[in-house]
Parts: sequence; structure tokens; C-alpha cells
Amino acid sequence: MKNENNFHRTIKIFKALGEPNRLRIFLALQGRNLCLCQIIPIIKLAPSTISKHLSLLVEAGLIERRKEGKMVNYKGISLKKTDSINRSLINFIKVIIKDKIAIKDIENIQRILNKSKEELCQIYHRK
Repeated sequence: MKNENNFHRTIKIFKALGEPNRLRIFLALQGRNLCLCQIIPIIKLAPSTISKHLSLLVEAGLIERRKEGKMVNYKGISLKKTDSINRSLINFIKVIIKDKIAIKDIENIQRILNKSKEELCQIYHRK
């Protein structure tokens, strides 16, 4: 039945990554930790929408969630904790990360990482 589990897991992964903004979030979290307030200016969607996307990515096993005090940080899965399905995904990322949208998101991430999380959270919690 292991193959059946892999089959259903693969379906969950494709469903999660089949939505463009979730794919962008997934790519943004590869190799870094970001909180919701850091993801908002990259994806430019409402916090509630991004939270829903993050939940679906966590459920699919593509990202991890870690609470630190009042903040919740998200990060991409670690290769050390993954199986062959996820390693295939990482190889896929190496190709898609060269896309224009992904390159622009990476540039935005660099700008956002220069700001403090607290500053960003104050901006988005005032709205």
C-alpha cells in the first residue's frame, strides 16, 4: 500500500502547486524562513488568502510551520527530511526558478529581508 500513499501524496502536491500563487509562495520559501508579513509584499494578496495558501502547502507537506512567540515562520521542506517524490520536486524547482516571475519574486525577497519582521508586521496589522 506504500505506492497508494505515494499516489495520493503526489496528487496533493500537484493540487497544491497547481495554483500560481501557491507555487510562488513555495518557491519563495526554499532555503529561507519567512513570516506571513514578509510574504504579503511578495505575493501582493490579502493576509487571509496567503494564510489559506500556506495551510494548503503545509498540508501537502511542502513547507513547514514553526511558531516563535507571536510570529509563525514558514520554510521550505529540507532535503534531509524528504523522500524521492520531494527530491524530484527540488529538481523541478531548479528549472522553474529561472522563470521571470520567480526572478522578480527573488528580487523582492531580497528587499524585504532588509526590513525587520516587526516593521513589516506593524504595517500589515494596521490595515
